[in-house]
Amino acid sequence: MDILPADAGFTVRAAEADFSFDIIGEALPPFDGGRLAGVRPLPPRRKSYPLPSGFSDGDGRKLLLAMEGDRLAGYIALSPGWNGIGVIGDLAVDRGFRRRGVARGLLAEADTWSHAKGLAGLFAETQTNNVDACRFYEACGFVLAGFDRLLYAAIEEHRAETALFWYRLY
Repeated sequence: MDILPADAGFTVRAAEADFSFDIIGEALPPFDGGRLAGVRPLPPRRKSYPLPSGFSDGDGRKLLLAMEGDRLAGYIALSPGWNGIGVIGDLAVDRGFRRRGVARGLLAEADTWSHAKGLAGLFAETQTNNVDACRFYEACGFVLAGFDRLLYAAIEEHRAETALFWYRLY
């Protein structure tokens, strides 16, 4: 697997990938113990997000691609936060490449990028119904450090979700 900066072919390659994920449960409060307190099952369904756009090295943001030959295995969108912490705006792995180290490889590159920028760590936001992402960040040493029950209040299909804030400081 090679990890490279995004190029003009990103959207074409991404159209051939499946970055959707399965909702199988929901993290339960309290959200202040550094880890997930528990999970309750939900009826299974799939969810996906739009692809990131407008990333360029000139504005401090970075979009990195994990490539397996000519196939896009995953990507990570990064930007420096106002508070000196790197922001993971999106981290996605194609269904065919999951559980093969792609996300960890992208996260390692995010660490390299963050250190090079002199940032104090990394931040990621998940939703309570993206339990796999929550568990991934926990396994990678991130700490659940906050939540926002109203972040998605204006988006009808996401209104019931709670945003969870994960940090890994160096």
